[in-house]
Amino acid sequence: MVIYIIQALDGDCFVIDFDNGKCILIDGGYSITFNNKLKPVLLELHDQGKSLEYVISTHYDKDHISGLIEFIKQNGKYGNEQIIPIENVIMNGYGSFSSQNVQLLIPESERPYLDGSYEISSTQQIELDQLCENNQYPINVCAGGSFITNGIIVKGADYTIHFLSPTKDSLEKFKQQLLKEKPLPVQSNSNIIETREIAGFFYSDIADWKNLPEGSSLNIINKASISFEIEYNGKHMLFCSDSDMNDIRKNLKQHYDVIKLSHHGTYYGNQCFIGKNAITADKYIISTNAKRDNREHPNRLLLHGILTLPHKKRLYCNYIISDVKNGIYGLLENNEQQERYDFEYFANWLKFEV
Repeated sequence: MVIYIIQALDGDCFVIDFDNGKCILIDGGYSITFNNKLKPVLLELHDQGKSLEYVISTHYDKDHISGLIEFIKQNGKYGNEQIIPIENVIMNGYGSFSSQNVQLLIPESERPYLDGSYEISSTQQIELDQLCENNQYPINVCAGGSFITNGIIVKGADYTIHFLSPTKDSLEKFKQQLLKEKPLPVQSNSNIIETREIAGFFYSDIADWKNLPEGSSLNIINKASISFEIEYNGKHMLFCSDSDMNDIRKNLKQHYDVIKLSHHGTYYGNQCFIGKNAITADKYIISTNAKRDNREHPNRLLLHGILTLPHKKRLYCNYIISDVKNGIYGLLENNEQQERYDFEYFANWLKFEV
């Protein structure tokens, strides 16, 4: 199979292309992600006679969902898709509340822009719910139309998806958050993502990263993200979305062929992948341009913990991050460091085989 790590700025967007004509789309980044990066990939896959057996929206953060909204708008009706056929949609949103009759009453001209210029809001989730419903896409059929939770198993074309999160506790907190949120007002129509440099020191060895700050913790929406394992032809992949994987560590395998790290490589949510008895992988994926405001995405303390594990590792990043934020990630490209800690680093990467 082939994994496409779509360049989604500081967001997430992945396509898994199996060798059986079926594909999975995981999140969509921003609307500009879809128009500039994802759409050409989907059109090419369609030209090859392939379809999206599942479209998975992990949660409604703007850097994950905005591109999906643009995709569904352009793709059109189920059964008469303009870009690529979609067989199933998986998401936890307003549409899963059987007792709720939520209507998007905000005029099109007043809706928040989908380019990353506004804060997180349930407005995006309402819009995606209604777009999928209006275009008659099957939603959460594997869960009887209800929420996706830990323990649900889906059989695809020769592959299996095992959903690991959200747990019932994190899902309940998410539902309460969703019900009390109000759409945010329009702020601007700019494609500019705010960035601020992180001050830091230059280090000569990745070992020096072990005493750096842990960073900020995960919020309710992150913890309610949909994470899952995919098994195909003896290969095991773990896609963590923005989940706290430490909460479900007992449900994880000890080793994977591929781990897509949670929340763009933050420390919190990924501690189970470092330290004693770490859950390991042959290949690690980090999706970020490393330019998100004043946060370290990816976190160097986490990178230290993974790269110093005593096994051969491959790190895939969809952007060249060594030259951002004052060059604080420069050691990733250092040949001596790669040899010392037995890792390979691939940057600006579009796709790779598993």
